[in-house]
Parts: sequence; C-alpha cells; structure tokens
Amino acid sequence: MSNKDIKGSIRIADDVIIEIVRTAALEAEGITAIAAASAKSARKRSNGLRSGIAVRVDGKNAVIDLAVNVQYGCRIQDAASDAQLKIKSAVEEMTGLNADNVNIYVRGIQMPKNQVPEDTDKQE
Repeated sequence: MSNKDIKGSIRIADDVIIEIVRTAALEAEGITAIAAASAKSARKRSNGLRSGIAVRVDGKNAVIDLAVNVQYGCRIQDAASDAQLKIKSAVEEMTGLNADNVNIYVRGIQMPKNQVPEDTDKQE
C-alpha cells in the first residue's frame, strides 16, 4: 500500500511546531532564552508573539517569528543566524513544511551571573 492509496489529511498543531522551534532555538550558541515580546509589539502584531514564538502555516509553508535573549559578549548576528538555521532545519525535517521565513527579534541580553557591571564604584 502506498501513501497515495490513503485518504485523509495530516495537520500538525501549531503548539507542536512551537515546541520544535523553542527546542531548536535554545540549541543555538548564544541564545539563552525565549523572550516574550513587549505588550505593545504583541498588540501591534496580534499573531501570538506575546509568548515569544508565533507560527503561521499556509499550506506547506511556515512563517516563524521568535523573540530571544542572547548571552552578553556573543556576536548577536551569529547567534541569530545560527538559531535561524537550526529552526529551519528542525521544522523542515520533522514536519515536512517549508520554513523559509524565520524572523528573529532580539529582545534582551543576559549578563553572566558572576559578572559585575563596569559602572559600579571601584574602591582603590
């Protein structure tokens, strides 16, 4: 029996795609967290980015919007590009969808816990 002999459809829930996106993004070097979008931008876009990830599927194409925090000291462009590649690859391999639009919004920088800000008063 081949696939063309089977009738019906397969629909992947947006929540499944969102979890794939979340996992792949956090594997990218320099990405420390998924960041919720600001209330203002979430209202403006009204596409679910308030949770930090929005997915829109149209046929076999997926558009992904993702808000992230990056590690202080990393090259932001490299971290975001790595996340785009990992997300695209994971979504396409696991779902069969085309993920040609992966939009990354860098919302914040995470400082290392043991790093002291440079502008503090130093005693000499």
